[in-house]
Amino acid sequence: MRAVLIITGLLLAGGVVAQLQFESTELELRGLPNDTTLSGAYRFTNIGETEITVKTVKTSCGCTTTGLDKKTYAPGESGEISATIKVREGVSEKKITVTTDEPSKETTTLIIRGIVPRYVDIDPPYVKWQVGDSAKRKKIRLKFLTDADINITSVTANKDAFEYELLTLKAGRHYELLVTPVSTKKSSSVQFSFVTDYPPDVPQTFHASARVVPVTQGPNSLWDRFQATALDWIAR
Repeated sequence: MRAVLIITGLLLAGGVVAQLQFESTELELRGLPNDTTLSGAYRFTNIGETEITVKTVKTSCGCTTTGLDKKTYAPGESGEISATIKVREGVSEKKITVTTDEPSKETTTLIIRGIVPRYVDIDPPYVKWQVGDSAKRKKIRLKFLTDADINITSVTANKDAFEYELLTLKAGRHYELLVTPVSTKKSSSVQFSFVTDYPPDVPQTFHASARVVPVTQGPNSLWDRFQATALDWIAR
């Protein structure tokens, strides 16, 4: 008899259903390479017989923000919690904790996941010469990583201090940009923009850079390392 009571108690405890029922507690958002934020919503319904109030909606970090139209919901009424997450290339995942005045359930944990695909490998993301160097031609290689072919439809430079030529090694997959400074007598810089035909509805543009830097900015200088990191992030 005691064993039966214990099992019955466990079944009853396991059968408690939250009054605020979410359609899904996980939100997976997929973006494009240039996206910095992604937004979505968690939809829910008050399936209980009394009204329920959302007391708090807390995010695990400042990179995620939420919104709620109102706090109190009548029986059978539905609502949603909007959420926006800051993203960069790869997978970003954060938690959102929801607290209500429901006595049988303290909190609900929501998961928001932002996925930004990596479409291209740019190697290197920037090339450089020092002032006084020989104006030797250098290469920037682009390799597209998607299953679908991606064609570069045009290449532009924001300054005319460098000569450049795009070579197609394998259409839709591999390209090379040949870059040569017009002069290395003084500092100069340029950003190249590669316009593609993918995806068809929102074609993406990728970037790479070239610079002629003063001799004092050697390859191991703090500024040079910072610049390399920043340009690599931009190129992605």
